[in-house]
Amino acid sequence: GGRMVAAGSWSLGGLVAFISYLFVLTWPMMAFGWVAGLFQRGMTSLARIMRVLEARPTLAAPPRPLPLPEASGGVRIELRGLHLDGPGGRLLSGVDLAAGPGLLGVAGPTGAGKSLLCAVIARILPVADGTLFMNGVDANRLDPEEWRGRIAFVPQQPLLFADTVRANIALGRPGASAAEIEAAARAAAIHEEIAAMPAGYDTVIGERGLSLSGGQRQRLALARALLADRPVLLLDDPLSAVDTATEKRIIANLRQTFRRRTCIVTSHRFSLFAEADRVVVLADGRVESSGTHRQLLAAGGWYARAAAREGLVIP
Repeated sequence: GGRMVAAGSWSLGGLVAFISYLFVLTWPMMAFGWVAGLFQRGMTSLARIMRVLEARPTLAAPPRPLPLPEASGGVRIELRGLHLDGPGGRLLSGVDLAAGPGLLGVAGPTGAGKSLLCAVIARILPVADGTLFMNGVDANRLDPEEWRGRIAFVPQQPLLFADTVRANIALGRPGASAAEIEAAARAAAIHEEIAAMPAGYDTVIGERGLSLSGGQRQRLALARALLADRPVLLLDDPLSAVDTATEKRIIANLRQTFRRRTCIVTSHRFSLFAEADRVVVLADGRVESSGTHRQLLAAGGWYARAAAREGLVIP
């Protein structure tokens, strides 16, 4: 443009007008690109939201569900010849076990099927008729929501929300009092750490509890399960990120809980199984052996070798 003005083929006013129009068009073109990108992101988000809204539960209630069975002696969970298949083949094969009031431990190497077993008992995964029972009634004849209402489940990766510590613990019992929430936190050996936080029980934690350590997340989820006060307590390796001293405190706090409820616990920590009424050992999706902690230590095999690596011997 400067050369054209110097050569006399274009006027100075025409060059100034051209540059002015160019500046005027810059923002609309940038805004158009921004809106186009925003539209694409919105469409992607909408597709994800619709997938959630249109999702249907894998486990649907039967047309005429039976009422949940009541038993004066507590809740009894049974597995009879359970088989579970996955994309890669059979995951659980012929699993038989029974858990009544008291503590049942489930041990086994990594990949043995312990977490799958918890998912089955929590009614997250479907099972065939005649394989899972509560107080003698087939699970497939009961409403899954009512079944889950009897169970307090702590998975390996607990889910916490970007809310206060108090709200996360009271998720299963929103109307719980401050004293009840504190009692559950003390039983899970996390009260002192909560009290040291900037706002105590009103401290807001990050999404999925990112502002907490792994052990704190596990103990917070354990406190939530204890406060829910369900007749069945299902714990999937709940103390894997907790130090040994804190683990001993938690086990001591939970001794009465283990006696009053039906408790099923999977763990890689064998000190927890010393409190169990019975321990089931899984290997490759099958029940390899079962017995008391002392019996399994005396019998040798995988359980005794793994316990020895942890420094445990026959008492």
